Amino acid sequence: MLVLLIHRSHPFLWCNPMEKMSLTFKIQWLFLYVVPLLILSFNTHLSKGSDDTNTIYAGQFLSRNQTITSLSGVFELGFFTPGNSQNYYGGIWYKKLPNKTVVWLANRGQPISNLSSSQLKLSQDGNLVLLDQSKNQIWSTNSISKSANSTIAMLLDNGNFIVRDKLDSSNVIWQSFDYPTDTWLPGGKVGYNKLKNVKQALTSLRNSENPSPRLFSLEVEPNSSHILLWNVSNLYWTSGIWSGKVFSLVPEIE
Repeated sequence: MLVLLIHRSHPFLWCNPMEKMSLTFKIQWLFLYVVPLLILSFNTHLSKGSDDTNTIYAGQFLSRNQTITSLSGVFELGFFTPGNSQNYYGGIWYKKLPNKTVVWLANRGQPISNLSSSQLKLSQDGNLVLLDQSKNQIWSTNSISKSANSTIAMLLDNGNFIVRDKLDSSNVIWQSFDYPTDTWLPGGKVGYNKLKNVKQALTSLRNSENPSPRLFSLEVEPNSSHILLWNVSNLYWTSGIWSGKVFSLVPEIE
């Protein structure tokens, strides 16, 4: 809000008529031309901030402490260090919890040691890449769009991070739900993606400061309804067959 105050001793009240006319014209010019431009600029800034808090556009990147947040404010994506570790990872976590609870990681097996020049960047060809301080690519989605500058990366309210066509929201090129780490969010997928020939499994973390894959993994047996827990290559636990109501070896969950 712009407020114009005129004190009783203001020279405007004591200047000659010609000076009054000149000053009056200047004030009118200020309100007619300058103030509307300021208001337009202010509104544009607000609009851009509210629309873009969950989005990375082609050619843009996140670095250092920059993050994007889902529109509901539940999830946040950026760089973080687990525990007392000196390494950095790109990931998604619950924004409002007092202790950072990470639900997905990009480079869990290849940490970044120096965050100064590292970037999570959406390339103009639609590939989302993680670059270390030397601009070496250490992780990517391997997603390629049909035309340049036609994709956006968005963090959704359910915690899913997607790369999609910017004009067609149904055309999702890549999504983090297809590549879970150690957390199964509602709407996420554990199973086998036949189209991409990719196993979607949960894998335990090594420890609280090293999120690289550890020994145990949870997966769904292909062409079956069994849930299997593996210790490397040894079957550690099975749910049994799904009857439509319960797993045969886990009747307690009915």
